[in-house]
Amino acid sequence: MPRVLIEEDGPYAGWRRWANKADGRFPDTALGSLYWRDGEDGQIIVAIDTARRHTNPGDVLHGGFLMAFADMALYAIAWRSFETARGATVSCNFEFLGPGKPGEPVLAEGEVMRETGKMVFVRAILKQEAGAILSVTGVLRKISAR
Repeated sequence: MPRVLIEEDGPYAGWRRWANKADGRFPDTALGSLYWRDGEDGQIIVAIDTARRHTNPGDVLHGGFLMAFADMALYAIAWRSFETARGATVSCNFEFLGPGKPGEPVLAEGEVMRETGKMVFVRAILKQEAGAILSVTGVLRKISAR
């Protein structure tokens, strides 16, 4: 996994982020930066900014964008499990709960439900100011670092 940094400036000062290489890979080009911090009750809160480029023809956040962010958010929520290992998503289940509004950050609030030697089970709710927009559960597999 990429190294974890603490954001020093801006609206996400104090939040963690990955030190990704700006080499044109999908997360950087299609999604944008995501940030996370510890929340209450052991939950992790993950944030991403949204823009018109993340919308569908109905001018709401595209389901593919939300699912891709949710998948990445699961790793941020379980980041401690992947400090010395890479990961692969084994399964993700999504339930759309409402439309997402572009121009407003999306927050994923979630937690690790269970961890075994090779698997991490995670759940989260994606929200905006108006309420919940997506529910996600996922199973992530730990892969030994090369």
